[in-house]
Amino acid sequence: MFTGIGPEHELRGLAVPVQPRPFRLTVGTRPTQRWLLPGPDGPAQLAAKRRLLDDHPDEVLAVLPHAEAAVTLLARMVADAVTPAAGGPRGQGRRTGEGVERGGAVALLRATALTVQEDLTLMQRDDAGTWRLVAGCVCFPSFWRLGDKIGQDLDAIHTPVPHYSDRLAAASRMAFDRIATGGGQGIWERFNWTLTADDDLFHPDPKPPVQVSPDEVPRRVWLRTERQSMRAMADSRTVVFGIRTFLTSLGELTPVEREALACSLPGVSPELTRYRAALGYRDAVQEWLRRREPV
Repeated sequence: MFTGIGPEHELRGLAVPVQPRPFRLTVGTRPTQRWLLPGPDGPAQLAAKRRLLDDHPDEVLAVLPHAEAAVTLLARMVADAVTPAAGGPRGQGRRTGEGVERGGAVALLRATALTVQEDLTLMQRDDAGTWRLVAGCVCFPSFWRLGDKIGQDLDAIHTPVPHYSDRLAAASRMAFDRIATGGGQGIWERFNWTLTADDDLFHPDPKPPVQVSPDEVPRRVWLRTERQSMRAMADSRTVVFGIRTFLTSLGELTPVEREALACSLPGVSPELTRYRAALGYRDAVQEWLRRREPV
């Protein structure tokens, strides 16, 4: 049975980051002290990761040849940070990360990814100053495929995303430049959330529109949140971009969380709603929220 993050858990504010104001599409990075976020949904997520890596490795795992050294460093960073709740005693990951020599960088990234709930990617700045995706283990994508994006720059990666070029592109590049100058000292985070009509973690493609009635919303619609973390490596040209995915059934939202969603949802543009395949139930969600008692 799927286990989410309960209302009393310390991670609840990250799993349900919706603010009681109209949604605005911004880069919105902020400093944080926490990099990896193990939670009670860990066993289900790690089991799903393992199935995908066993059954569809070419869809969820990729390393460009020039990224092998960065993958080795990433394995060491994760091993130093991993906690018992995330997959074993502190430092256990060192035994999986003895370098490219034993099984190659792809095998090393696979082993590292199976110790944490985050999807892990590496963005590297080339000689022209362009940030490119050079490695990744992405088992829980939201409307994209790793194989389509590997080797591409930030603009190409986000081409299908509505409003990216005019609202987010320049700010995204500047954010990566700023984070890289930290030389591994700082951790930054930002959040994306959307609504989905299922609790599938592997979501590479928008699904056909689904019609949901207001009465069905609490059991059929989920809040899907990505907590995206960014941390520079010591070389100042590689940034670890992590994606921690949370799923929360709308029926499990607290009254305060429902009110925040009711305030925020009208700010999501029709283009973004269409891109996320939520047109079939957005109105139903808003109607369901209107029916709820105010806080």
